[in-house]
Amino acid sequence: EMLQSLLCRSFSSSSCSSSSNLFGAVIRRRRYNVLFFGTDVFSLPSLQTLHNSYLDDEQSPIASIQVVCPSIHDGASRKVKTKKQRLRFEETNAVRLYCDDYSIPVHDAPSDSSPSSWSTWMNSNRETLASHDLGVVVSFGYILPDAVIDSFPMGIINVHPSAIPKYRGAAPLHHTLLNGDEISAVTILEVSKQKADAGRILHQQQFEVNPEWLYNDIRHFTSNLGAEMLLLTIDHFKEYMANAISQSSLSNALLSFAPKRYKSHTLIDWEKKTSCNVRNMYRAYSERLGLFFEYGSSGHLSIQEMVFTPELHASCCLRYAEECELLKDEDPGVAVVSSCGKKLIVRCLESNGDKDNNLCNNSVRDHSVVFITKVQLPTRTPIGIKQFSNQEKIERCKPMRLK
Repeated sequence: EMLQSLLCRSFSSSSCSSSSNLFGAVIRRRRYNVLFFGTDVFSLPSLQTLHNSYLDDEQSPIASIQVVCPSIHDGASRKVKTKKQRLRFEETNAVRLYCDDYSIPVHDAPSDSSPSSWSTWMNSNRETLASHDLGVVVSFGYILPDAVIDSFPMGIINVHPSAIPKYRGAAPLHHTLLNGDEISAVTILEVSKQKADAGRILHQQQFEVNPEWLYNDIRHFTSNLGAEMLLLTIDHFKEYMANAISQSSLSNALLSFAPKRYKSHTLIDWEKKTSCNVRNMYRAYSERLGLFFEYGSSGHLSIQEMVFTPELHASCCLRYAEECELLKDEDPGVAVVSSCGKKLIVRCLESNGDKDNNLCNNSVRDHSVVFITKVQLPTRTPIGIKQFSNQEKIERCKPMRLK
């Protein structure tokens, strides 16, 4: 019930400047010298929001702001040659680039997360730590040691894109999409010295997960929502601290973990994955890590584009019903090119009834297939299925085993 009351708090942007709307006649007691720990494009909206508040709002809770982030290695920008590499470089180093553009004081993070590196870093940054009373961590990539946490009189708070204690860990957004969650949340919590993402919950706000979202979409939404929540939390910091909820008071049934995802997780095993599973993998992996399956002697084939939303999938099941029937009695991993040549239809593991329908919100039978529209062979450019089938001399409407 305590967590539910926290989840139900919904504040408009006007609430940030009107403390009486939150807790009655609340008087702001102080402004904070903030040391911001962040790295990438998820961190950036939070930094921008705090920095803009500091610059533009005389009533801002931000008295000053400085940043800790990794340095950009010498020559790193010169290695960027393609548009894709440039985008990845800018996303990975978004906080550093923003600090350079706006002349925000920035301090290099340790070269690694070892205790000795942190000890050296603290010795070099004693004055910086002593001049800040509140730490903010957003997608920093390092676990802060106890000594750093103890350096801040007001502690350190973290923006985490999940309904903590659900999905503690490095990849909550991946797991939100992989599990087909329809409701998720962003949480502002204390950084604790016990375990990662185990601190008290200060603020948590739910949102509906759009079934059309891919990874970049949910990252964009949650990073911006988290930024708004962060400023609101700092603006009324003592009130949120007074109403903070210990995770130990919540049911263990709510606890789950979201370990980091790697390339090894992105290879589809058709015999173990349902249609719903594969479509959720596409949502989680296609834009960042890629999604692959084994194909003939060519090694791994990359899925560049596929039908993944429940509505479009249902429509394809009806439109390509005859082709789906050809795969009805086939094993997972058997595929057929549609009669029009535009879809590669692959048989998956048989759906698990209601459980699978709940994951993907299906209203019609999914035929235990997926519809792929664009692929990429190793060392080649992405191509449509018609070009792929012509290139590989694949006969239409004839079942074939992919591997």
